[in-house]
Amino acid sequence: NNPRIQYADPSREFRGAFFAGSREKRKMWFASSPTAPIPLESSEGRRLLAECEGAHQFESIAPLMRPQQGSSSCGLVALALVCASFGREPDREETVLSAQRGESRLASVRWGLGLASLASLARAIGLDCDVHYAATLDESRVIMRRALMRKDARLVCNYTMRKVPGLGGHWGHHALAAAYHAPSDRFLILDNPTKFRPSAQPVWVDASALFDGMAETDRSSGSPRGCLVCTTPPI
Repeated sequence: NNPRIQYADPSREFRGAFFAGSREKRKMWFASSPTAPIPLESSEGRRLLAECEGAHQFESIAPLMRPQQGSSSCGLVALALVCASFGREPDREETVLSAQRGESRLASVRWGLGLASLASLARAIGLDCDVHYAATLDESRVIMRRALMRKDARLVCNYTMRKVPGLGGHWGHHALAAAYHAPSDRFLILDNPTKFRPSAQPVWVDASALFDGMAETDRSSGSPRGCLVCTTPPI
């Protein structure tokens, strides 16, 4: 029901419904889209979770989710969840922020972090991570599925929300993926509610729509978005 929801390359029909139609019409339009996200809390969403591969990551991460406090701190929240699920610190948004200094800290508060900057912060707080920029859908799907099958890894996705219909935003975003449902080709994205998107929630996202968001160029870096595979080094 967020009036700021946008869709990439909208058709004339959608533009008319968006600007002239009611909230209920917009809701029906998104629900009819084959790539519309499926809320985890719906009966369909719970069915997908029961059938999916790699649900062990969801079980480790979901109980630790907290609302995002800063308007541009989705990357900090993602890293805090990664650390918390590994049973290590920093495990909160504010303590991850305290690990930053100077211009990097200011950027994360005002504008958020790009994929490479988030990887640098992850390493600074003691995580190992591999950066995977979006190249092809098939390649990204393989990388993400492999990461989700590992008990010692966590997968942070970086994508542009306007490329995924129904996510409720048009800017870049970081969120953890926690499972994959092969028959429907959907990833479970653990989206956190924020002040600006209070209705945000975990949703099953179509892989091709998610890839479209990951493949879009990040204006701050000039590189495509993609994902981080984070692991914790042995003590």
